[in-house]
Amino acid sequence: MRIRKHDYLVIALAAPLFLAACADKDVYDPNKVRPIAPVENPLGEDFVAPEGFDWSMITTVKLNVEVKDQFNGQYNYLVEVFTSNPLSNERVTPLSAGYAKHGNNYIAEISIPKATTHLFIRQTDPKQRKEIFEYAVPKDGETINSKLYFTEVQTKALPSHGTSGWDQITPMNIEATPIDGIKDDHIFHYEAGGQLKNNTTFIIEGEYAKGLTSENWNNGTATVIIKGTWKMQGTLQGLRIIVANHGKITGDNILLGNGSSIEIQKGGIAEFKTFSLQTDDVIHNFGTFKTDKISDVNSGCLIYNGKEATFDVTNNIESFKSSTLHNHGNFIVGGNIRTNDNDLKGIIANYETGYLKATEFIGGVKTFINDNIVEVEKYDASNITASWLYNNCTFIAKKAFYFTQLVVDNGSITGAQNGNAWAATEVKSYNDGNIAKLTLKNGSIIKSTTFTCGSSLEINAGINTPSMVQAETITYEWTTYLKGNLILAVNNEINAGVQVSWGISDRRYEKEPSVKITKKDEAKEEIETCTGIIYEGNSGNPDPEDPSKPDIGVNIVYTYAFEDQWPAYGDFDMNDVIVSINKMSITDNKKLTIQGNIRAVGSSRKTGIGIQFLNVSSSGVTLSGKVQSGTPVFESGQSNPVVILSTNVHKYCNPSIADDDFTFYCTDPIAGGVYNSGNGAEFEIAQTFPTAEAAVKAMNINNIDVFIISKEAQGDTRRTEIHLPNYAPTNLGTTELFGMSNDASAYNNTLASQQKGYYISTEGLAWGICIPSTEVWKWPKERKKITDVYPEFKAWVISGGETENQDWISNHNNDVFIRP
Repeated sequence: MRIRKHDYLVIALAAPLFLAACADKDVYDPNKVRPIAPVENPLGEDFVAPEGFDWSMITTVKLNVEVKDQFNGQYNYLVEVFTSNPLSNERVTPLSAGYAKHGNNYIAEISIPKATTHLFIRQTDPKQRKEIFEYAVPKDGETINSKLYFTEVQTKALPSHGTSGWDQITPMNIEATPIDGIKDDHIFHYEAGGQLKNNTTFIIEGEYAKGLTSENWNNGTATVIIKGTWKMQGTLQGLRIIVANHGKITGDNILLGNGSSIEIQKGGIAEFKTFSLQTDDVIHNFGTFKTDKISDVNSGCLIYNGKEATFDVTNNIESFKSSTLHNHGNFIVGGNIRTNDNDLKGIIANYETGYLKATEFIGGVKTFINDNIVEVEKYDASNITASWLYNNCTFIAKKAFYFTQLVVDNGSITGAQNGNAWAATEVKSYNDGNIAKLTLKNGSIIKSTTFTCGSSLEINAGINTPSMVQAETITYEWTTYLKGNLILAVNNEINAGVQVSWGISDRRYEKEPSVKITKKDEAKEEIETCTGIIYEGNSGNPDPEDPSKPDIGVNIVYTYAFEDQWPAYGDFDMNDVIVSINKMSITDNKKLTIQGNIRAVGSSRKTGIGIQFLNVSSSGVTLSGKVQSGTPVFESGQSNPVVILSTNVHKYCNPSIADDDFTFYCTDPIAGGVYNSGNGAEFEIAQTFPTAEAAVKAMNINNIDVFIISKEAQGDTRRTEIHLPNYAPTNLGTTELFGMSNDASAYNNTLASQQKGYYISTEGLAWGICIPSTEVWKWPKERKKITDVYPEFKAWVISGGETENQDWISNHNNDVFIRP
């Protein structure tokens, strides 16, 4: 309800008449409560919270966690819940923990900051193997129904290698040309120049050491069959060359001219110093092809290397441009293969009998398919971001593997093989600003030392047999999307987000709940591809047993900030009392310890602080710890357990001052001396409950009702308590001020406002807030309104606490209190 300034003027003028009408002798009777007039909203008449806004920065999440019990209920599985990834921070304490097994899910209810975007659930099985799953926090108190396993679509035996990519090309499996019966019918068009007439055949039986071309190589070809030895010279134009069994061709600097072809049949040999192909040339090798270097393989060329054939380049293939290689045999390059496929026409297909080896493969092609073994020192396809590699078996990159678009289908990307062990390699992805894709299918694996994800990389492991990315460190750039039945076995995640006051900052990935996270060598799944077992799997402890249940705790600092003028508005500097709960932990299953500080006092009256514990009983609870009076006790006369931390917070924070010294403490920098020293008063409440369930309930922040006492009881009038919105007073707190002044805990007659909720004003405002963060909230200096110090506070309130406004708690000006 919005009250305008002129309304407050009317109320102010009427208030003396109202008080006079009540001026009987009992007006000042301590057994009676004096009426209190409402005051103007210090934050402005437009500062009104929306109907139903509860001021809470806490949300409640229900958990229903199911495990895949491989022991059929014989042992328990441990389930732990974290707000940050325990993989990145091994010292982090679980917020909640319990057991699950077949037929018994782990069911819990936790309260966390609304800014928390993800929860991490870690499972420890009876063989002490740990796996982590990440879940987005649902809105509005919904339940996370978690299955800590992936339901696979099929479990049938996998083929010897994958099958991906073949639908992108026309596979080639050809045989050598039959030459028996072909007769020599050659005619020289110009014999001195070695020009053969088109459509004639020249058979070389002995040795031949002259150059040959066709007469009109633009419009036809001549055939040359070598059964002896031909020492070639220069450029071979318009020729169809067939090297028969026992035949041999040699040359120093040979260029295969446009549209020409060489076929080396089984038992045939081709040996060159340097070799180049122009455009649309064809090489079919069923024997042996050797050269020191290939300078160029120009556009539209085809190299076919048959089964059991050898294609051997001692040094480099310096340019493989928009051409095609089909390899069924051994294709070995001692140096580097450099591709140039900007027009995306290049194809490399290494078939199930093929072995392709080079020092470095630099560049990409439109389609690269491997069905057997590729072995290089380095694979770098970064210059062709639209190139696709389909690895259906074994791809060895001993030093580095840089990809753009990649499918691994029942295959592996690894470093060198050492006996039965496979080393890891450096892995990076690149793209051109669009989403790059890494698809892992049917039990594939990438073993990497470091894995750097390029911007907008999608890693998808599909819905069949689990696949694995294994790395010492994975680095996320921009946003990496991880999906499907993926095992992420890593020791470190970089740019995985940093826990800050309003949530997670610099988090550059999105993980589906199906993604399983483990340490690098701790995944239990065995990964076997076409070349055998690449990762043996962690078999765990040989003797299964129930995992030990850990201590649990809250890794969040809760700062409570109060105004002390209720039921009237104060100055809204929100520093009249500042209390922090720094740590909560449950040890020995039943002992809850709460540690905190009274940090600041901006109240000018005697003020106390208490905590009311909701939804638990004090029966059978043992108390210990430290409060102002010494060892804490439960306050008598209460239906809920109540512990008074302090009856005089000024004195508690500053023991050396007089009992009636109510000078501000740590709110006014100019006060100096003892009034701005130290961290306030430390307190500790340790409660040992009869049951673990009661201890967990008591640690739920929603069940911890921190309140201040702004006025002690007088006569029959109970003490004045100020609680957070929607928290009821204790049995010893007065309700007679409800609906008075600016309060709408009950119907407010003066302002004609309906009931809003406990300790909520007619305009939906509050006298206390709880601020969850990773550190103590920085409170405003004395007499500095919270809206001035925290400019985004207003947006948070009037939006009804929308999530995108949660970071108001960190964005402040210089008017927060800092000790001088």
